[in-house]
Amino acid sequence: MLLDNVLNTLRRFVGRRFEALRWPLSSLSDRVAATRSDGIINRRAAGKRFPIRAVRYWWVRCALLQEMRNRNAETVIADAGCSRGNIKRFVGEIPSTRWVGLDWHIDDAVLSECGYSRTYQCDFDEPLPLPERSVDVIVFLHVIEHLPRPEFTVSEFSRVLRPGGLLLAGSPVAPALIARVRERQLRARMKKGKSKPGGHINSMDCERWKSLFGHSGMDVEMLTGTFFARWSGSPLENRAWWVRLNQLWGGVFPPLGGEVYLAGRKPLLPGPDRIPCAAGTSNTLRRRIARGALGMACITLGLALPPLPSPLRLLVVILGIALSARPSMALLGRLLEEKRGATHLRKLGKTVARIVRACPSIAAGCVRAWKLAWVRMCTVLLLGLGLWGSWLSLTTEACPVQKLAEEHQDGNDKFYVLTHPSIGGLNINPKIEKLQSYKAIVPEQKEDESKGIDAHFLLHVDSMKVMKASISQSGLYIVDQTSINDHVFYLFSSENGDERPN
Repeated sequence: MLLDNVLNTLRRFVGRRFEALRWPLSSLSDRVAATRSDGIINRRAAGKRFPIRAVRYWWVRCALLQEMRNRNAETVIADAGCSRGNIKRFVGEIPSTRWVGLDWHIDDAVLSECGYSRTYQCDFDEPLPLPERSVDVIVFLHVIEHLPRPEFTVSEFSRVLRPGGLLLAGSPVAPALIARVRERQLRARMKKGKSKPGGHINSMDCERWKSLFGHSGMDVEMLTGTFFARWSGSPLENRAWWVRLNQLWGGVFPPLGGEVYLAGRKPLLPGPDRIPCAAGTSNTLRRRIARGALGMACITLGLALPPLPSPLRLLVVILGIALSARPSMALLGRLLEEKRGATHLRKLGKTVARIVRACPSIAAGCVRAWKLAWVRMCTVLLLGLGLWGSWLSLTTEACPVQKLAEEHQDGNDKFYVLTHPSIGGLNINPKIEKLQSYKAIVPEQKEDESKGIDAHFLLHVDSMKVMKASISQSGLYIVDQTSINDHVFYLFSSENGDERPN
């Protein structure tokens, strides 16, 4: 079971970070050649086959094509920050799409030539001039760093997106601590009048992006970086392996990837009724606590165990620092956002200075302290806590079916799963019954209703087409959705539902 959990977690991680590695680079060189006369790419890189500066547009194009494979009707695409239509020019014509342009300054003649069917001149710091649930896809590329209230803007995007809609976003990125310091500098320059309105005012990091999506009720489907070295005009930009190497770096280390790109999905059931958002937040907090505890335990063991050889002890300490670095950086980033953050940081700096001055005596002190029983007990306790938390964070996410059932369990519920190949390898709790045929849904529901039990059914999206008539007659509603092994499942129930299946 633990191995299945690890494999499922790894599969989701790879799908989120490295999906772009499967997209063909031939379309990048083709679109660069087709738009060379439009001046989208700077002169140094425009003559190359795979310029890194064009990867942002290529990423949007591939993401849109992948999204269109799952849609049969006309798709409305809103280009937020359309400028002169560079994204639309590079993406080219996609059948069954209608583009809408949004920006502070609109050139109707240029955008009409690019193929935009409608344009709106608007301020992204104000409510958007679009009706609620009127857009299928929003492209939001390299605009957020110019906006004073990114939280408000992303929430507006969530408002105008239809359920199941997609938000494709991107921006420059930096590690959390560096991003917070940089943003304070940018805002200070803006207040002093040293930078013009509309310039960079935000500095984004990956955690902030995920927080924006989460608070707006959207799920992050993809998060990846783009490059570690962008040498525009270099002969390396004629080699496909150079782009792939940069993509690989961006997938492994998104905060160090220069630019970050995200695909966020608005769920079918929007708003506060979606319990999984809160559960995901608690899971993230638990993983951070577990990682930090395990890292501190490794550091303590590396410093306090004299029998270990010096190279091995150093390796354990480095491992502990690596595990605890990210939670520590997140904490420092939060401190900078608080009003008294500077005071806290000064105190922290003084403490670190004292530790550094005492470094020569730390090793000897650790050896002497290790002889005390309570020090050994605390070390073992920390190590056990870290290992237990790490194991718990893996096992609790093992079976998404079990997790979904726990979130909707109020003591009077019964859960059923219609068998599907994508969940065949999951270790589902025996209390969750499996149905072999959709014909058993209505009889099971009626039998449970006679006993005063609320029945819940987890169905694959493809099964809904076959069972549409049966579901509508049974009075079942969609109450939640989840993704299992890249397949979409909907949870139906006769209670607390307000949305019928289409």
